[in-house]
Amino acid sequence: RMGGWPRAALFGIAAGMADAFMAVIVKAFASSFDLGFPGILRTWTPYAVIGAGITAMLLIQTAYQAGQPKIALPVITVIDPLVSCLIGVTLFGEDVLLGGLRAPLIGIAAGFMFFGLVALARTSPVTDAKASEASADHE
Repeated sequence: RMGGWPRAALFGIAAGMADAFMAVIVKAFASSFDLGFPGILRTWTPYAVIGAGITAMLLIQTAYQAGQPKIALPVITVIDPLVSCLIGVTLFGEDVLLGGLRAPLIGIAAGFMFFGLVALARTSPVTDAKASEASADHE
């Protein structure tokens, strides 16, 4: 129901999360290769890859259509690795090395990413171009 950059940003977040979940499902799919082709077809993974791929593609395309790609693409690009890292830590028991200066540097980088995305979404060339397109469509 909302429009403009918030809609593009929210669909970008959903698309980035879908990309991250797609990576997890593809990892599960790849681990079933030792079953052979008929064995793979008896598992859930190829069907999950197809369903998740279609869902991710639809969310990405919707994010691009909801607003300018200048908003959606950076959001997808930032959210995907963050969610992938979170999934890796929680589901696969991966470790993130935060010793020494890594933790503060990661925090600073995450802050810059967040504020950069907000600033990008609110820049007048992006929002003005979208507003002029919307007014031209209504005329």
